[in-house]
Amino acid sequence: MSAALLALLAAATVSRVAIVPIVGTDDRVQTQQIVTAVAAAIEARVGLKAMSIDELFSTDGTALIKSINRCGTDKNCVRRSVRDFGADFAVVVVLNRRVTPPLVQIEIVPGASRLDRAGSKVGNVTAQSDEASTLKRLTSELLGDAGFLRAASIDLVVEPPDATVLLDDVPQVTAAEHRFQVQPGAHRVEAKREGYEPFSESKTLAEGETWMLRPVLKEQATSVLSSPWVWVATAAVVVAGAVTVGVVVAANQDPRTVRVCPIPCE
Repeated sequence: MSAALLALLAAATVSRVAIVPIVGTDDRVQTQQIVTAVAAAIEARVGLKAMSIDELFSTDGTALIKSINRCGTDKNCVRRSVRDFGADFAVVVVLNRRVTPPLVQIEIVPGASRLDRAGSKVGNVTAQSDEASTLKRLTSELLGDAGFLRAASIDLVVEPPDATVLLDDVPQVTAAEHRFQVQPGAHRVEAKREGYEPFSESKTLAEGETWMLRPVLKEQATSVLSSPWVWVATAAVVVAGAVTVGVVVAANQDPRTVRVCPIPCE
């Protein structure tokens, strides 16, 4: 199966992930900080897409949080709430700041999709400034245990910036800089532009690896023989020579002594 087809299949099977923060407070700023930290860990995995803050804090989103709170320990109730919200699964984050150090529990709850390896992670926040990194680390570990691979990435800056870029034979939007998130495995990057020599390079990327590419396309050398004016001038000389030879032949009245030669004939 080609890399391009694998990319299309991966795009077609992206799972929508709801983030459900339960922090015992109505502080929207703190809640959004939790969502942002957890979303970063989710987006770093192949085939996962964190639902946006706008979606999560819409009327339906806040209803999801309240619904899960009402469900308590009833797992089936929580799953129904996540499924009805339209998420494939949810990452529920319970942050207890009433204890020292604060305690974090993160759990995957299936929704529209069935997960074979859902689970939970528990950890402590050692310092207030470390809260975001603790959330990202625990979420990343939890998703890894559930079988979601860390995406590889390709960091590409091409010169000239208007060159056409292809990733695994698929044309990309023209831009000076590109940041691709891809599945681990073999990938090929191409860059081309009229009047320049094309660039092509392939590499097999490991899970979580970043491939830095900085190709500078070289201008193609212009040959004198490639100019159309050279061939126009050459054709003119040939035609002129043919006319000259014709005149010499026509001027000779005795066909037995016809000589074909360039002017001047000796």
